[in-house]
Amino acid sequence: MITTSVCIATFRRPTELERLLEALCAQRGAPDFEVVVVDNDPQQSAKAIAERFSAAIALTYCHEPVPGVAAVRNRAVVTSRGQFLAFIDDDEWPIPEWLAHFHDAAVETGADGVFGGIANQFATDVPQHIRGCGVFDATELADGADLRWWQTRTGNAYVRRTALPDQAAPFDVKYGLTGGEDTHMFCAMLRKGSRFVWSTRALVHSFHPLSRANLRWLFWRSLRYGGTGTEVEWLHLSLTKRFKLGTRSILRAVRLFGLAAFLWPRDKTAASRLVFVAGMDAGRTLRLLGWRIEIYRQDRLPRDAGKPAAAHAVFDRY
Repeated sequence: MITTSVCIATFRRPTELERLLEALCAQRGAPDFEVVVVDNDPQQSAKAIAERFSAAIALTYCHEPVPGVAAVRNRAVVTSRGQFLAFIDDDEWPIPEWLAHFHDAAVETGADGVFGGIANQFATDVPQHIRGCGVFDATELADGADLRWWQTRTGNAYVRRTALPDQAAPFDVKYGLTGGEDTHMFCAMLRKGSRFVWSTRALVHSFHPLSRANLRWLFWRSLRYGGTGTEVEWLHLSLTKRFKLGTRSILRAVRLFGLAAFLWPRDKTAASRLVFVAGMDAGRTLRLLGWRIEIYRQDRLPRDAGKPAAAHAVFDRY
């Protein structure tokens, strides 16, 4: 069996995918690994790029016709052959020693999952108040520190295959269009006794264009984050407790949105941060009311990368 499978979910990001694959070709000191690229674009736009790199590295290209990131990640898992699964987003690219550092940490600690940091880079037209509002701040933990559920995500993760909650479909497709499928999977692993640790050395870079680094994007993303947290922490509570928590959240959201509006002419950075925090509170309330935020609806995603993708989020009831 191959030691590591690098699992990449992609959707209409040809330039970013090419940059990622080039970085994987440049890995140094890595265990034997393969790359699995799963394309969710009906036009299979990533196929030509993947085939071009297949001569340089062991690479398998798949097309997943079912829309949604959960189905794509599940397809990557069942297609892969590695003892460990390295998850990385298609808009990220790793340092040359990325896989080596991940594998060393997994072996040394015996952990079921290792997570690494993200060094953010921004397009020149992203305003400073968005860059500095704190939403993109990198996680800073000690090497080998244990992680809780809210510190996990598939953007730069190294997971032991045998620890997955389901070998065939570890990611719940219910969250395919909303996101949050990774949080729910990692929560399930933690409940079963898995241990997750941090690696300060397994670093990846991530580039943020204006379309995914603007106030509208922050707002819609915060709604989704709030809803995901509610799924994990609140939905098992009694109706009375859920009502109290929802009321508290919406009142706090109204207060914070008002404060953000007041601060905007004076301090856009602080106001942007308040919009994000208030959006999370609003997202919690919406989820308690039975609504979800679909941010991966392909029929609403723009082909023009210059458009703000976050503006195409929609509400749908379960």
